[in-house]
Amino acid sequence: MQLSVYSEKQTAMTVGYGPFSLSTRSAFQTQCRLLDQYINELVGKRVAMLPGGIGRLTNYAREHGVDATCIDASELCEGLCKLEYPSVPFLLEDMSVPRESWDACFLEDAPFALNPEALFKLATNWQKHATVYPLVYTYSVVYFNSSALDDQFDAVEPTGAQYFKRILHSGTSKVLIRPSELEDCIIETYEVDLNQPIKPMRHRPKADYRYMGIGLFVDEMWKLKLWSGGFECDFSSNEAYKLMRAVPERISLSSSFKS
Repeated sequence: MQLSVYSEKQTAMTVGYGPFSLSTRSAFQTQCRLLDQYINELVGKRVAMLPGGIGRLTNYAREHGVDATCIDASELCEGLCKLEYPSVPFLLEDMSVPRESWDACFLEDAPFALNPEALFKLATNWQKHATVYPLVYTYSVVYFNSSALDDQFDAVEPTGAQYFKRILHSGTSKVLIRPSELEDCIIETYEVDLNQPIKPMRHRPKADYRYMGIGLFVDEMWKLKLWSGGFECDFSSNEAYKLMRAVPERISLSSSFKS
């Protein structure tokens, strides 16, 4: 089991890897497998890669006949793209603002979106202007108890216990945990069509279960963000999209686009 707790302003990924937080060889291979499922229907089409990072997956797509462009709000990623993949076209801009000229967009973070809120907001913005890939996103809500986690979210002093209770409710704890470490487990799986209006996410805690996590089952492990107080988000309007802080200088950008 691995556990990360981070502030809402700066994630553990930023601290650990900076622009390479989602760019390890293993992560790249996962992204390629997802893209390969749609590669035949994307060949020859103008595809916006979101967020494109340093252009690695964009380069892979172009090698397979896709007219792909890397879009990211990071000047650091722009510089690394020019260094590592000079033939990849890069647009430094707010990726939440769709353009009319794209045939499709590909959401690169889909295999890693433990909390799909940002992913769904981005898809909502692009739905009317391009086909969103992957076509379907699947996530799970896991209700469980775990003696393995209990000692990690408790303290001797009442003040400390209240602090950890707040942490559990905030979505700032990320856990990588084996199925064998989950007790009294209930798993609810949701499939979301990213090209249809996305219904609000409303997941409530269940009695007798201390933990509620939202995430994915990958490599025989549960990767979850803990929202033990419940989670709710609405995608009915084209709100500003809060960029995932995978690199230090990515900031919250407001979209001027209105649906």
